[in-house]
Amino acid sequence: VDSQSADPLSQNAGNNEVFQHFRDTVDTEAYVGAPAKSRQTGNWYFSLARSLATREEGFKGYTAASIDLSYFTSVFKSTALGNNTSISFLRLDGIRLFRYPFVESAFGVSFVGSEIYKSYLPNIKAGVIREVTRVTGVEQMLSFRALKNYPVVILIGNPVHEILAPWRVQAWAIGAIGTIMLMVFIA
Repeated sequence: VDSQSADPLSQNAGNNEVFQHFRDTVDTEAYVGAPAKSRQTGNWYFSLARSLATREEGFKGYTAASIDLSYFTSVFKSTALGNNTSISFLRLDGIRLFRYPFVESAFGVSFVGSEIYKSYLPNIKAGVIREVTRVTGVEQMLSFRALKNYPVVILIGNPVHEILAPWRVQAWAIGAIGTIMLMVFIA
């Protein structure tokens, strides 16, 4: 069944990552498929799926919803984010599902070797770290949170120079006022 058309394209699920996951494991939790490009629309999507299997009866199939990533792009585009803010959705195994702003080459990239996956997520489910990102090469403050009911990590990044810009202005103003006051007291 396909919501895009009354006559959907035929598909062979045997090569599908989600099918293979549920066929090969008895997993009753939600599973998120790797991002892929739709053959019908050309848009990027990922699948959110649940098994129809039971531990007693084994694999019976699965049900999945394809989530069009252009939806998230339009939502984040309409919010007042900083100019260089980035938002990513990552699977628990480190595969990037989504990135805003849209960078096609970023889809499917693994974060498993990143500091967040090596040092933080095994111990805590949310936090903030400072890291140079692979996509932009810019030092960023990265806030991350593993979702409670889905195997997804939300990652929001802001460049350190943008975060500290208001503080620098304030520091310069305080320094200038302090210098002027010191000159008045000395004179």
